[in-house]
Amino acid sequence: MLDKRLISEGLKYAVVGGIATLSDISTLYLLVTYFDIYYLYGTTIGFFVGSVVNYFISVNWVFSSRRFRDNFTLEFGSYILISTAVLGFTVFAMWILTDIFGVYYLYSRILLIFFTYILNFSLRKYFLHRKHHETKSYS
Repeated sequence: MLDKRLISEGLKYAVVGGIATLSDISTLYLLVTYFDIYYLYGTTIGFFVGSVVNYFISVNWVFSSRRFRDNFTLEFGSYILISTAVLGFTVFAMWILTDIFGVYYLYSRILLIFFTYILNFSLRKYFLHRKHHETKSYS
């Protein structure tokens, strides 16, 4: 059974994820539509804009535990490292959906939102926002 804190954090993270996603997709749309930037470059830039928005809201509102609270460089660097790993998946999946299957780039990005939410929340929760003594329980 999931504990109440995890459910609360997951729901708050969904709200933050919505705000970050709007930042991400808006940036992508503006870059591709108005600046004629290649959609995969726009995806990368938008993803990082969304990640920065996500970081600042998450550490102040979502997560009750912060492993690196006293070290901004380590905490933010770790956040960006996790984002970069998820970005690799996102760009590859965007390319497959858009270039191989012909899905419009914004639809491709919207289709990937759920997967990036799960990946980001899980990785960030495990590596950055669990207490040092917390262990995974399978009961």
